[in-house]
Parts: sequence; C-alpha cells; structure tokens
Amino acid sequence: MCLLTVVTASALNGTKPSGQGTESSPFIITKAEEYLDLAEYINIDRHYDCYVKLGNRINLRSIASNGSTPHLESVKSFDGQGHSIWGFQGTHMGFIGQLAEGGTVSDLTLSPSSDFTFPDNGTVGYGVLISDASKGGTVKGCTIEWVPTVMVPNGYLGGIVGVGPQSDAYSLVIHDCVNKVPLYGVDAVGGILGRGTANIYRCTNYIDIKGT
Repeated sequence: MCLLTVVTASALNGTKPSGQGTESSPFIITKAEEYLDLAEYINIDRHYDCYVKLGNRINLRSIASNGSTPHLESVKSFDGQGHSIWGFQGTHMGFIGQLAEGGTVSDLTLSPSSDFTFPDNGTVGYGVLISDASKGGTVKGCTIEWVPTVMVPNGYLGGIVGVGPQSDAYSLVIHDCVNKVPLYGVDAVGGILGRGTANIYRCTNYIDIKGT
C-alpha cells in the first residue's frame, strides 16, 4: 500500500505532501519540495501504486540538479486537476516512467524548461509525459508544451506516451490530449503515441515529427 507515514530515505527533506497516496486519500502536491519528496518516496522506496493530485501550478526549476529533475518511476493515478507543471527537465526518462496497470493520468499541462535528449538505451520507449503505458490505462486532457526539442538517438518516442500495449491483454485509451513539442528520433516516432496500440480520439499534434 502507498502510505507516506514513516521516516524513510524518501522523507529526508521533511516536506511531506498531504494525503496518504491512496485512491480515497491521494497525495496533494502544492509545491516543488513536496514533489521532490514524493519522487524520492516512489523511486527510492518503490511505492509504484500511488494516487496523486496536483493542488496548484508548480515550478520545478528550484529542485533541478545537474540539469535534471527527478521523474516519477511509476504511478497508479496522477490528476493534474487542470493545473500545470513548469520547469521539468528530463535527461533519461519522461515525467512518468511507467503507468501502473490500468492507471490514469489526467488534466495536466507539462511545460518542460529545456531540450530533452534521451540516452541511447536500445529499443526502449520514451515519452515526454509517460514513457511506458504498455499495461494499459487512460490518459486524458493532457498537454505537452514549451520545450524546444525532444530527441532520442534510438528507441520509440511519443509526445504523450512512448510505448503502449503490445498485445490484446491490455487496453490504452488516450483522448483530448495535445502535443506542442518537436520530436526527433528513429524507429517509431509519434506526436501522441510512439509505438503500440491505443484507442486515440480528440487528440492533436501541432508540431514537427521526424524519424529516420
């Protein structure tokens, strides 16, 4: 269960978000320091099934280190509630690494602050918002904007989702999403979805997509 109630490696900075990380009591993120605490809790302590809501617009530039902002390795639900996250700087992963099985990301605007250049890790999928949604779920009402360029030397690249389900065992729905980020890569490159299957509707890509 996803409960941020004990002092662990993830709570060293002492800025714990409110809530318990459950469906009935999600974590509420209202400032960058709370986001950092959450990222450490998820990534270091491996709590991959958390429910998270964004309480207001936040800017992550203040917590960047060596040109990178911590991503969220995995979540069950991230509800932006119509707010935006500014200043995310990705160097090895998108904002959310993997969407937990049947999870949801909704009503979020992500405005990164610099170019992304993902590493060459073979045929790995990268997404600016979600890198891996291969276990299905729903992504709705999300917008990616502002970052000048996203590049990947190898692998699959998507503005909203890098890799979707590869079989009929899982179902991914993406709707009412917008990509405004130029994407440059090899293999499968898409403004909404890089590779895989998904039911996509009412989504728009406004910018250049180039693959080799």
